[in-house]
Parts: sequence; structure tokens; C-alpha cells
Amino acid sequence: MNRLALMYHGISSAQHPLSAMPAEDLPYALDEAAFARHLQCIGSTPVLLTFDDGDAGWYYSALPLLEKAGLRALFFATPGLIGTPGYCSWEQLRALVEAGHQVGTHGLTHRFLPDLDEEECLRELCASKQEIETQLGISVDSVSFPGGRYGARELMLARRAGYRQRY
Repeated sequence: MNRLALMYHGISSAQHPLSAMPAEDLPYALDEAAFARHLQCIGSTPVLLTFDDGDAGWYYSALPLLEKAGLRALFFATPGLIGTPGYCSWEQLRALVEAGHQVGTHGLTHRFLPDLDEEECLRELCASKQEIETQLGISVDSVSFPGGRYGARELMLARRAGYRQRY
């Protein structure tokens, strides 16, 4: 069955206001109230909720609202950003996994893969997968390409790196 996928980045709240968000997330950010309205509209509809990058709003806002709505999501983390200002920590990502959410990768450093040579592209894919698996003790089989940018080469390299699903 095909499902509609909704992709989010940052969710702002009192604990994680817009001023604390990474600059690249600001154009894509929703406030907590708007995200709560989205979840209310979604209800039990078969929608895949995804989040890119690793914004700390995942933990402070998305997690409690998803829990309240009884929904699960797929979070695509960028290991090179984890623990930096405005982004989740590994402990916060573990809390997402413990709550039943999935974590995939969004590349090691969020570089656009088509801009990289084959060796660097494969490093972005393999190192990010390995880092998330090591830090969270999970298996990672999903990748969301940074900027939504990919072609046949990046798909082939993602398969070689062990990914079975791409978003």
C-alpha cells in the first residue's frame, strides 16, 4: 500500500524557540501549535511522517506531540551535526528509538551527494550509517538524501552501502 509521506525539519517550542534553530531549518520550521494541528488532521490516516537533519525540536516538540497522537515517525539524522547547537544529542535520539520511532541517515555532514566524487559520496553514506548504528545500537536501512538530491549513481552507492529504502 502506498502512503502519503509528509517531511518536516524543525519544530519550534518554548524549550526550542526559532532563535535556537539551525539557520537552514528556519524556512522549513513549524511552531508546535501548527505541528499539533497537522497531527490532529492526520489522525489514523496512513501517512508516513519523516523528519530531516536532527533539529532539537524533534525531542522537545515532535516527540511529545507524536506520543500524544499515538503516531510514530522516521527521523533522518545527520551524525556530523548531532550534539552541536540547535541539534539533538545522541541521548535524545536514543529517547526517540526507545519510544518506538525509527532513525535513518541523512548523510554524514549533509553535503549534497551529487556534488561529491564517488569515494566521498560512499564515505558520506557508509560513515553515517555506521555512526548511527554504533551510537544507537540499531540497524539503519533507510536514507534521505540531503536536499533531496540524488541520481542513479547515488542510488547505486546507497544500495552498495546497505540501504534498502530511500526517501
